[in-house]
Amino acid sequence: MVTEIIPAETAEVKSLSGKSVLILRNNALPLINIYEMLHILPSKTGYIIVCLIGNQRVAFTVEDLFGDEEIVVKPLGKIFGDLHGISGATITGDGKIVLILDIVELLKNKNFRV
Repeated sequence: MVTEIIPAETAEVKSLSGKSVLILRNNALPLINIYEMLHILPSKTGYIIVCLIGNQRVAFTVEDLFGDEEIVVKPLGKIFGDLHGISGATITGDGKIVLILDIVELLKNKNFRV
């Protein structure tokens, strides 16, 4: 789903009708603050991730990137119940457990049209 990664300092961000948008090649893409969406304390925005969801492009703010890695996504299982917006987890090459966000589900919960 990720089509582009843009360093925040080079991104053109504007406000349109009270909402943040990323101006990318003369197109305005919805810009979603991932911290607000996940209800976590805000942090600096280091990058903007552009995703293609269906036929619409959407941009998300993120703090940092840790590289590109082939992963196997495992379901969380019944013990965690029904966590909306989390599609599973993986174990990275250095042994860390990482949750995998389900961007489409997060957008559905925010009543965002895709």
